[in-house]
Amino acid sequence: MATSVPSKNGNDSGSAVELTYSGKLPRTQVLAEPANTTFRAVQKSDSPNRLFCGDNLAALKALVGDPTVQGKVSLVYIDPPFATKGAFLSRKQRKAYDDDLCGAEYVENLRQRLILLNELLSPSGSIYLHLDENMVFQMKLIMLVS
Repeated sequence: MATSVPSKNGNDSGSAVELTYSGKLPRTQVLAEPANTTFRAVQKSDSPNRLFCGDNLAALKALVGDPTVQGKVSLVYIDPPFATKGAFLSRKQRKAYDDDLCGAEYVENLRQRLILLNELLSPSGSIYLHLDENMVFQMKLIMLVS
């Protein structure tokens, strides 16, 4: 397992490294673009906790704009689909979700979320990304240079 301290300003090493692939958006565009979908936030008035229902990209974009959250998150654990191209069923054998993103589309989808999550992290915060062998190498590279 590789570990590192995330940088808020990209690459601190002095020598630029760039990964290119089809559909890759510039970091500035990911941060500036409004969300294309909506979500619903549920919060009890006496609790700091929130539950978001809907597209997590829209919720992350809203949180990045929230000064009570941005730069203050200590820990993120993200368990995305594993790019298996499989269809998954619930315990009741109903359709749960399709894990149909793969390749560059998968990388960019997850990269956009990781960019936003990095904006939410405190200076000492950590992101734990749970993946299997299908995409772990590619996402390690993304996390190092994004």
